[in-house]
Amino acid sequence: MDKSSYKRTEVYLSGRRIGPKHIFVVIGDKISQIVKDGVSLLDVGGAAGELGGYMLQRFPCLKVSVLEYDKELFKAGKETNKGITFVNGDANKMNAFAEDAFNIVTMVGVMNIFDDFTLSLNECIRVCKKDGQVIVVSPFNEFPVDILVRWKYSGKGDYNPGYNTFSKKTISDFLSMHPKVQSFAFEKFVLPFDLQKQEDPIRTWTEIGKDGGRVFKNAIGEINLQILSIELKKNIR
Repeated sequence: MDKSSYKRTEVYLSGRRIGPKHIFVVIGDKISQIVKDGVSLLDVGGAAGELGGYMLQRFPCLKVSVLEYDKELFKAGKETNKGITFVNGDANKMNAFAEDAFNIVTMVGVMNIFDDFTLSLNECIRVCKKDGQVIVVSPFNEFPVDILVRWKYSGKGDYNPGYNTFSKKTISDFLSMHPKVQSFAFEKFVLPFDLQKQEDPIRTWTEIGKDGGRVFKNAIGEINLQILSIELKKNIR
């Protein structure tokens, strides 16, 4: 990872956007029914706090924490988001947090970085309270095939991870056997507007698909981006 030619640091610190990402708004809509005084949210792999900052702005009563591995992003987020608790740590081993610590846990565009999804997903479930909600945004394969991807710019640097695609079946089998999970559902994420190509071909854009709807694409291929919502049990025997 350290020798890769593609740094998340540069992507997330390259400039501020006008308004929140649409996926943030959708996640906010999903949790709006359970947000009240005292409710806590952890954003795993939250970079410099863009999602966390939006959630705090939309729900001022929310207690927001962000876990970020990249030290530069962690430092930038801590300096610019005074109302958020930032922790520098690993999504696969969240030692800083006790079991059942948060009402809501989000993980957006992070799980597909890892070759073994079970570590980060299990940690998200572990630190989420009983009867809480875990929301994961990631590419998922409709077919029962798991795909590990390595890519690099032609003639530059080392191979990068970051676009692994685990199948819905594999994820479903894991969650169905998890003692803390009550139910879960996948929902395809579709933008209501076009996303233009950028100079960097790894940055995602949209095209009109065969069915007339928008699809996400980049230089690696089509990305079946989905929102995985996981509801946890109130009581565990």
